[in-house]
Amino acid sequence: MKQTEPASYKQNYNINPTTSAPITTGPTIASKLSSLQSKDLKCPNCGSSIKLMDRKCKYCNSSLFPETDLPGPKIFGEVELDQSLRILHPEKGRLDLRVKNRIYYGELWQIKQKANVPWTLTGNYYAGLGVDNGMFLLNWLNRFYLLDSNTPLSDNQITREFAEPAREFAASNQTRDVYFIFNNTRWHLDDLGRFRVELVDGLDAKGEVGTIGRFIHASHQNRSLVVEDYQSGGAGQDTLWTGYQIQKSNIEL
Repeated sequence: MKQTEPASYKQNYNINPTTSAPITTGPTIASKLSSLQSKDLKCPNCGSSIKLMDRKCKYCNSSLFPETDLPGPKIFGEVELDQSLRILHPEKGRLDLRVKNRIYYGELWQIKQKANVPWTLTGNYYAGLGVDNGMFLLNWLNRFYLLDSNTPLSDNQITREFAEPAREFAASNQTRDVYFIFNNTRWHLDDLGRFRVELVDGLDAKGEVGTIGRFIHASHQNRSLVVEDYQSGGAGQDTLWTGYQIQKSNIEL
């Protein structure tokens, strides 16, 4: 569970006033899956049995998205539990890894940055895959992260280490080059935003469906830093991940 801090910290670490704006969202991917569990799904082209998470029929290769009407990540959305991956690690070379768990994130945004304008789902979904050796393969937009180290964070730590550069970056509408020092390294702040956890599936998966969180993505050369900051009162452990930004071509499904 998320560690709690005094109310003063809750006020101080807000990136901007819109953090407290209402959140208007529809059903999660997990809840849509649950409503379809009782259905005997068939491929509309060849009639073969299909699974809820299938994007293409394994028999005739036809698209199944219109049949299931289920949103999901465009990248890694077809990856299944226990599937083998081959990843080119920047330091360790080629690694053969197996998918242990997966988490889907729904992107949240505001039309205008005002406290009374609700956060809504954009319709973009991204996936994180937990693989062997405690590593986490994450896609967000056109970036791919292979994260191999994680540490729990408290709200106090987030306030002290990350809130100031995050506020500066947000105030510039994410256009300014913002740097900060963490663990004796000068990091460039690349991106920040909010998400809702849409699906949690598999062995040792961390997170709870429906939880709202914020993220910070930063880089130093080919090293990457990712902060997951979950909303006060929600389920989820604030976490600092470090690892590498890699190319999509370094990932073989």
